[in-house]
Amino acid sequence: FANEKVRQALSLVIDRNAIIEKIVFGKAATGFLPTPVLDTATGKTFGNGKLISAAANKAEAEKLISEANLGSIAKSFTLTINDDEQSHAIADIVIAAWASIGFTVTKNAVSATETVINPDTDNEVRFLDSDIQVAVNEAARNKKDFDVIAVDWQMYSTDAFVALSAFSTDFSGCGTELPAGTKKYASFSKYSNAEYDKLISDAYAATGSDRSALLHQAEEKLVASACIVPLVFNQSFAFVHDDISRLEFDGLGNFVFTDAKQKNYKDYLN
Repeated sequence: FANEKVRQALSLVIDRNAIIEKIVFGKAATGFLPTPVLDTATGKTFGNGKLISAAANKAEAEKLISEANLGSIAKSFTLTINDDEQSHAIADIVIAAWASIGFTVTKNAVSATETVINPDTDNEVRFLDSDIQVAVNEAARNKKDFDVIAVDWQMYSTDAFVALSAFSTDFSGCGTELPAGTKKYASFSKYSNAEYDKLISDAYAATGSDRSALLHQAEEKLVASACIVPLVFNQSFAFVHDDISRLEFDGLGNFVFTDAKQKNYKDYLN
């Protein structure tokens, strides 16, 4: 994974359309940032174009692996996922794609909840955080490592800077608990790039269109590095009666009823 061409090949060979067909609700990732992310300079969709192809490109992936010249390095690793139906479905498609270019991948499914005994009370305590999230949090503090891990990345802001800065060494927050003198990393992925760090730092200090341009460059660099491999954009879904109109969603997928109207509302009274 230290070789960028290997990482790029692992992304290129994945058929994201096949994943969407399997899981139904979602859209093939076209970059790192989904469409609800806003360009704060214009108030419109950030939209960085298609940085990732939904279709697989096996020929290019094989070419990159050949150029990487791995020699005696074993093309095998473990993929850690949550133990749920959707995670398994996505993992099986991805593992088959990686196998097609010569990689042997072991699937490691971990439970989404953990039950332990409180030694003070002898009562069971259930942790709702998934083991995936625990692994991510501990990896960010250099307490745990993994080969490849599948993360359902949730954004809590529609500002591109918030998500992109998580991979910047100085803005990720991942170094705050490390002992003095310990090397900081940009995120749990261990990605660290001086050029990327500068783009994020400059964007932090910039405003308007200058800020937007820097963030566009940052996303392009992050996707090209393939330290992360975006697969799917989550999609909200609901069944809405024909009597309901002007129902909207905000950028975080929440219902907005402000302008909603219900036809024949008297039929529903009492």
